[in-house]
Amino acid sequence: MHTELCKPWTFVVLLITCVGMVNPAEGNGVHASHDATEDFESLLDLPIEELMQVEITGASLTPKSVITAPSSVTVFDRERIQELGVDKLHELINYIPGFQSYLSSSWSHSYPISVRGRRISSGTSEILLLIDGQRINNPRTGGSGVVLPTFPLSQIERVEFIRGPGASIYGSNAMMGVINIITRKEANEVQVGYGTYERKTADLALSKRIGNLDVSVLAHHDSDDGEDYTVLSNNKRLPVAMKDQKSYKDIIVNVQLNDTRFNLQYYDLNSTGYFAEGSTPNQDNVRDGDLLTLQLTQGFEWFSVKSDITIEYQTSDATIHGQVEEAGVFNFISNPPSNDPLMSDVQFNNVEGYRAFWLNDWQVSDTQSVQFGSEYRYLHIPSAYTLSNFDIAALAIQDFPIESSDTLSIRTEVQEDTDRDIFGVFGQYQLELGDATQLTLGARYDNYASIGSELSPRISLIHALNNNHSLKLLYGQAFRAPSENELFLVNNPVMIGNPDLESETVTTWEAIWLAQWERTFLSFGYFKNQFKDSIMLTQILNNRIQFQNVHLDDTHGVEFELHHHLNNQWSARTALMHLFNNAEQSFREARTMGSVTINYASNQWSSSLSSVYHGTRETQLRAATERTQLDSYWLMNGKLAYQWNDQWTYDLQVKNLLDKEYDTPNSHVAMNNPVPNRGREFLASLTFQF
Repeated sequence: MHTELCKPWTFVVLLITCVGMVNPAEGNGVHASHDATEDFESLLDLPIEELMQVEITGASLTPKSVITAPSSVTVFDRERIQELGVDKLHELINYIPGFQSYLSSSWSHSYPISVRGRRISSGTSEILLLIDGQRINNPRTGGSGVVLPTFPLSQIERVEFIRGPGASIYGSNAMMGVINIITRKEANEVQVGYGTYERKTADLALSKRIGNLDVSVLAHHDSDDGEDYTVLSNNKRLPVAMKDQKSYKDIIVNVQLNDTRFNLQYYDLNSTGYFAEGSTPNQDNVRDGDLLTLQLTQGFEWFSVKSDITIEYQTSDATIHGQVEEAGVFNFISNPPSNDPLMSDVQFNNVEGYRAFWLNDWQVSDTQSVQFGSEYRYLHIPSAYTLSNFDIAALAIQDFPIESSDTLSIRTEVQEDTDRDIFGVFGQYQLELGDATQLTLGARYDNYASIGSELSPRISLIHALNNNHSLKLLYGQAFRAPSENELFLVNNPVMIGNPDLESETVTTWEAIWLAQWERTFLSFGYFKNQFKDSIMLTQILNNRIQFQNVHLDDTHGVEFELHHHLNNQWSARTALMHLFNNAEQSFREARTMGSVTINYASNQWSSSLSSVYHGTRETQLRAATERTQLDSYWLMNGKLAYQWNDQWTYDLQVKNLLDKEYDTPNSHVAMNNPVPNRGREFLASLTFQF
């Protein structure tokens, strides 16, 4: 048996065996909801049938359950999130079948995310991130890597992980999946924490209702000094000290007055002393990123149609300062000759995106509904320049000798300025065929100025075989338009843009069997992806790389999910994905992922123990043709919480409980190192609710 598949499947078989010892039909779960004044035991009181009815909106723009949503979807609500011994979104992602995330080499906040083993592009741009309805993907890179990975779980009321094509509703970037986050809006609490590496966390949640006016504010701060590592430099292979020091802060404001809603989000991230886009780590390496989004939505009704008109604005800045190459590399090709390391300071500032979105929901009859609308987006990407002590434009074309300077005074354009108009229209028809069958038909047409147009259809058929078993048959197409940095990156000695890129597309078929009883839920799915014109980094002249449209092999695999409540105190949850084949270009992604969680709650105590499995994968070395395999690993996390009274809660979480030493793949061809990861971490927190 394949060794990667053996361990997770063995574990799942054992867990199913344990579940089988308890007859699902014999459980007597208490049908009660959880609030701050109830004991932790209520975390496990909800029977599975009720948990499976948690509202999901991201799959169809209308409220659905896990069973009836026309997609492959996993949802975590507030109670399920609180059970786990993790506190960042990139950590939760590894508990979701089909998803995986790991630390990479851009900066200490870089945790690339993939769905079903497919991550070719930069910046997690194949997944759409929505936070309170706002499209968070960056206009320049198309990705959500600035915000998505380290988003705090403490601010989430519900998060929906949607696997498979979502372009029939959302357009580009919803190619492999959608992550839809709904933040908390009715909380009043303060939380502080202190942990390993001098980590300090603080959370504030405020909400107030004044007449018809609802206001909520969330704020979060998280910083630590980082762990000490020793890695080898890229060129001379000498030991170099490194820390993954980082900080994160955000604020989210939601205001609603009758049918008018306003949302503000601001995020600020910093990384010091770590890799800077794969360069040799150095204490001079500093990377900052910030993002501001504003959204205004007005709801109204005309005839029997409910409508929302939304306008959004997004602006972001990014600064990368650090050592690109080691001392002495350019001594013989510079004028005047210089032994200095290549230092660079580049700023991608004032990147802007505008969006207008019109959504309509028409309930035609008790069994039919239609959703339709249109979207307009405008992207403004200013020119970006780097200040360095060597002429990197001359270096890029090997025009020797290159100019050198004692200061960062040589200015070079690295990103051309662009403006782009994007227009989309979509429609969706939902029909109930009797009491047991639901049909969803949808399509969206998108036009990207100077790139081209795409049509993204979707078909979903869901049939309840009986009271306990259901079957989903899904078909969809999706696309991702090339991002501005893939098109117009210039004067880079390693990587250049390609203005002739076309959109990449995927066609996906899925079959999913779902089963539920009072205390047990099972989901088993098979998927197949066919890719066309995949956008990939390809070796070109002078050892440089460039994004190009290439052929990518089909992929197919299975996903498994099991939830079980043994009784009112104990519950278990497990997930598994296995790819029977994966594209050669996705060598950084594991073909097998798995997780298992055991929870216990009684009176004022709550505890959990969970483990995540990552299968083997490869990382690239400096010579683009060389790779090395990284070992598979299990990571164990835990949490212990005590609710002293209705207001005060104490908890202790531990990550990497067994202090596992493990490496993850880098993302840059200039590197010779895989990426080392942190050892055991503790975080003690105190929460006050008012």
